[in-house]
Amino acid sequence: MILRTSTIACDPRRLAERLPWLRVSVVPQLAALPGNVGVLVLVGEQAGRVVVASLWGTPTRMAADEPVLDALREQACAVPGTTVTTESWEVVERHRRRPLAVGATDRSTRIEFPPADVDLLVETFRSTTLPATDLLPMLCGTTLLVDRSRGVAVWSATFTSHSAMTRSRRAAAEIRQMSMEKARARPVEVTELTVAIAEAATRDGRG
Repeated sequence: MILRTSTIACDPRRLAERLPWLRVSVVPQLAALPGNVGVLVLVGEQAGRVVVASLWGTPTRMAADEPVLDALREQACAVPGTTVTTESWEVVERHRRRPLAVGATDRSTRIEFPPADVDLLVETFRSTTLPATDLLPMLCGTTLLVDRSRGVAVWSATFTSHSAMTRSRRAAAEIRQMSMEKARARPVEVTELTVAIAEAATRDGRG
């Protein structure tokens, strides 16, 4: 599967204005596209960041819907002071323990690695990161996204609440350090976001 992320950066004071537009216009349009199998919107209020994550069965199906995706991105950029960064990822692992719901929280670690070491990164995630993360209390699920050509990946762990994610920070940091050393990779950014819209993220059976 392919995950497309569009990261919208805007003035934090205007973030509340963007959510109704996403909920009423963007998410229904994405969910109605033939190739789409899930949509999730995550928000970081203090940072003024919104991530719209849309899931697609294959790159070909996503490419067929590209004109609609481009039009939505242009609408987002039309707001003064707003930038949109779009990336496409291979979904290497997607492990779900509990359903996702509004109010759940996500901690994503952006990783850089030598492209030649992609197999080492994936194997480390499966043998080390995933089993250790799966032991964290109130975990909803874990995902590994990879862009093989750029040598970039994202390890995402979602929790039932902000308090559950906060309690996991120390353990997650230890898992991150252990995994990165083993995979010869480097964490470059850790972000914590809240699930704002999850209604359309159930088409393929995800919660």
